[in-house]
Amino acid sequence: MKIKIRVFNGNVKLILLYGCEAWEVTTRINKLQTFDNRCLRRMMGLKWRKIISNTELWEGTGEEPVILQIRMRKWRWIGHTLKGDECIEKQISD
Repeated sequence: MKIKIRVFNGNVKLILLYGCEAWEVTTRINKLQTFDNRCLRRMMGLKWRKIISNTELWEGTGEEPVILQIRMRKWRWIGHTLKGDECIEKQISD
């Protein structure tokens, strides 16, 4: 199970969230979360008849919701762009 999740995070989710730092806030987050949940359910071997909440699914796999991952990436990107003294954003704000 751990190997499946590592492969999923390293390949599928990496491609799924590529460039999310520059996305609009309302860009189809629900569809991304649905796809992520469906993949996690398949990895855990849960059938569609087995009803568990999303929070139980995330706790069972050790994952976070997609919206939290996107927010983390956005904040990391903002911090990265504001680091240097010669960056355009810092020159504009001065």
